[in-house]
Parts: sequence; C-alpha cells; structure tokens
Amino acid sequence: WMPDCHRLNFTCPTDDNRITAPLIKADGIHEETCWNQSTSAAADALKQFEPHEMAVIASGRQTNEELFMMRALIAELGTENYSIVPRVKKSDGMLIAADRNPNTTGASLIFEQDDPSANLATIKEGVANGQIKAIIVASEDLTGAAGFTEEDLNSLDLLITITAKASPTAQLSDIVFPAAGSAEKRGSMVNITGRLQALNAACIPPGDARTDWEIITDLILAITGESPDSAPASIDALFDIIATSNDAFSGLRLATLPANGHPILTTGVTIPLIERENQRKANGEIVG
Repeated sequence: WMPDCHRLNFTCPTDDNRITAPLIKADGIHEETCWNQSTSAAADALKQFEPHEMAVIASGRQTNEELFMMRALIAELGTENYSIVPRVKKSDGMLIAADRNPNTTGASLIFEQDDPSANLATIKEGVANGQIKAIIVASEDLTGAAGFTEEDLNSLDLLITITAKASPTAQLSDIVFPAAGSAEKRGSMVNITGRLQALNAACIPPGDARTDWEIITDLILAITGESPDSAPASIDALFDIIATSNDAFSGLRLATLPANGHPILTTGVTIPLIERENQRKANGEIVG
C-alpha cells in the first residue's frame, strides 16, 4: 500500500545528478578529493567557530541511526542550533499523511523533542542577522522546504552538505559529502503511528558515496581525534547503542525486527485506509 507519488519518488544509483565523490570548493569550483582530506578539512573549518555560531540541520528523511549520529555531532559541536525540516501538506484521507517526512516520529524520539523542527525558524533568523556563520546540513536542499534563499546561504562563512545528489545547496557548499540514497541504506524509522520499521539496502551506493551515519561518524572522529575503534563498527552495533540509551528502543535488535515492524509508542495517529479496512472486517464485509 504505497501511493504512486511516493513509489516513484526515489534516488536512482545511475541518476546523472548523483554525487559520487567528496567535493571541496576551491576558487569557486568544486574539486573531487578523498574522504580523509574532506573530513579533515571539514573538521578544521568547524573548529574556527564558536558553538553559537554553528547550526546543524538534519532531516526527517534520515534513519534513526543517522539521526542518532547527527545528535552526537550536535553534542560534539556544543551547539543548541539544530532542527529537522518539516514537510506538512494536506492528507488525502487514505494513505498519504499530512506529515510528508517518513521519520518525524523517529526524530522526535532521538532528539527528545515533541517538535524536532521547532528550531528551524530561529536558525533562519540567526543566518539572516549574521549570528550563525556555519551550517552542516544532511539529506536536505535548504532552498527547498526549509525556505532558505541563495542569499542566505551565500552569507555563511561555511556550508557543509551531506547529500546523494546535486542541488542548489550542494552547489553553494564549501564541502560536499556524497551520501547513499534511500534504497542504498539499512536502518530503521518510526512511522506516524509509532511503529518501528526496518529498512534493508537493495543496492550499494555508487562511487565513493557512503551512508549518512558513516559520514557523520568519520566527521566526529576527525573533530575529536579519537581512534576509529571508539566508533560503532556496524549499523547493528549503532542500533544497539540507541536501544541502551533510549527507552523507546529498549530491548530491541535491528536484525530481529518483524517484517511488519514493532509498535514502540502510541502517537494517537491512525492510517484512515487501514482503519476503514479493519472496520469492514469487523462488519463481516471482508471475509477473505
């Protein structure tokens, strides 16, 4: 049960606009580089700013594991300026919810906020008045749903983007990390009803692209100088860390999640089409 507009909204590994190598802008032109150089450059650049001068913009399209590492990055930078980008439109009263992000509920749990997008307006104001000078953004084009203008982004001293494909934000960025698309990653999300669901990768990322959680982990290690041995070795190990640190995930394992997911909280939101089907079953209208 997936509407066509969602089924066809994916990033293909062979799309012409895929970013497949780390990029650093030099004299206004992006040049391909290696992972070590790009993460070191990003870490060194971030160290030039005070915590209140930086902002981190995550995405409700990221997995719980990616959001958890985004939160770890936020803690390492010491900034209070962080948010996801909201996508709210009209529900179709069947399958398409008003919340068009697939993992807003997961972001709320990971960030421990009722509204994980609440700080976005404050961040935009900080950019406009010059108080915020550096932004790290993942899985979002800030000139889209986030509502930033090219003028806003050009005013920054540093813009770092983690993205699977080219966008106006990537074009304006000083450093671009190539990310995996939705079909190229493993992890988990929590839907609007509070059901934890697992994702499995259907293919591998092209070129040197990596999943967000790996990119963010490497960036944190570059900032702290810690050994890679201190980081989670796999997505399953990362989920285990989440399960021991967040009560909503307690006792669960990514590898053993049922095919239809596992409810971990009650949000009060239901899926209209499923509710109607359940009622028809209860009325004896559906018998097979």
